[in-house]
Amino acid sequence: MAAITAQMVKELRDKTDAGMGECKKALVETDGNMEAAIDYLRKAGIAKAENRAEKATKEGKVFVAVDGGNAVMLEVLCETDFVANNEKFIEYLEKAGKNILANTTGNGDVTEKALELEAEELAALFTKFGEKMILRRALRYAT
Repeated sequence: MAAITAQMVKELRDKTDAGMGECKKALVETDGNMEAAIDYLRKAGIAKAENRAEKATKEGKVFVAVDGGNAVMLEVLCETDFVANNEKFIEYLEKAGKNILANTTGNGDVTEKALELEAEELAALFTKFGEKMILRRALRYAT
């Protein structure tokens, strides 16, 4: 069994933004393997998210990404305004908007494609914040 150091826990926390206790547990469970610990945290986040499926998502943000004559508007919901106003949540919206804009075409509802593109990132956000997140809708407009 590998010795789990504070530096290893800090490194995993820096990579995932998960809590210190969760990072230590992941490293212990994976015998100090950093990549396996990241995967462990991702899977644990998905399982926790499923347990919170009934929670209401009454907060969130609408974000618009524009590139030339193309734009995408996405609405992502969460449980609290604390998360909705968090810098990392807003950074995610910017990144997701650009990703969805770059990987979709045409006009109209692109929610299904956006969910495919962003499923893993939404699971990672749950790990960071411990709140249910929903990409409620995404609309694309091209001129």
